Amino acid sequence: MAAMQLGIRLPGLARRSVVALALLAAGCQSALGPPPSVGLPVPPATSAPATPPTPETLHAAFKLRFVVTAEAGTSLVDLTVLVPRDVPRRQTIQKLVWSRPPDRVFDVGENRYARFLLRDPPPRTVLEADVEADIERFDLARAERERMPVAVADAERRAALAADKYVEVDDPRVKELAAAVTGDTERARIESAFRVVGQALEHHGYDPGEVGAATTLERGGGDCTDYSDVLVAVLRAQGLAARSAGGYTLDRPADTPAHDWVEVLVAGLGWVPLDPLRADLGHATFGELRNIYVRLTVRRNDPLLFGYHYHGYTWDGPGAHVDNELVLP
Repeated sequence: MAAMQLGIRLPGLARRSVVALALLAAGCQSALGPPPSVGLPVPPATSAPATPPTPETLHAAFKLRFVVTAEAGTSLVDLTVLVPRDVPRRQTIQKLVWSRPPDRVFDVGENRYARFLLRDPPPRTVLEADVEADIERFDLARAERERMPVAVADAERRAALAADKYVEVDDPRVKELAAAVTGDTERARIESAFRVVGQALEHHGYDPGEVGAATTLERGGGDCTDYSDVLVAVLRAQGLAARSAGGYTLDRPADTPAHDWVEVLVAGLGWVPLDPLRADLGHATFGELRNIYVRLTVRRNDPLLFGYHYHGYTWDGPGAHVDNELVLP
């Protein structure tokens, strides 16, 4: 068995004859595995009729494009992609129309997936989703103004406190940084953690490798995924539930729209997003974010996705490759 590694260092994986891990070339590393075998109800392709946007809402139109190339004799390409879904007070998907309907659409937790089975594919297939979405500004400042708590299951909370493959809560380097966190209140401790992580790291640009919080601290910096891993690890080491989030930003960044950030569970407020890298670069603050975030996933090291993000594929036969991009008007 062999694994095709596209811009990222990953362990070998196997499904059918070959597994390919497709990436969004990004400041966030990403790959996605096959969907679960258990059938789930198919959610509607579009959401409810549009509601009038508020001044803090961005109405955005964009395309998700996947280009599948298959070698002669390839009998099947099995492609699964993450797609955006409604998130209360953050994003409302007003339109999501595929150039070819997916074979299956399903939800797992807060993530939504679309699966395509391309049988006897031609040399080149283009799959596109036209998306229109209302993107709200949602940050700590708004959450504290509105005070609308969200129920969080105990299992979800426990998972957001545990050590993980890239969130090494018990590593001495993580513990040392967490020991520098101060504050008498939950909010003060979260803000202190945000500050000490920003002081400990420098932006090194995109690195296609997955390294985790401990190695990022050893290197003294990294990309958006690395910043997020460190902040999640430090928050968890302080007993504060936190998780990674990933998706796109719509402000036409110089390198890539794919991005990782953090969500922390705040008492009485629910999950609140923080963006340590953009704050370090001067494009956000601890309490304020712009309305540019399209959220796709809140699962770092997702077992359904081979531990990675965004999209992935397998094939039967000589070979296949998938490229993807976010297309803005």
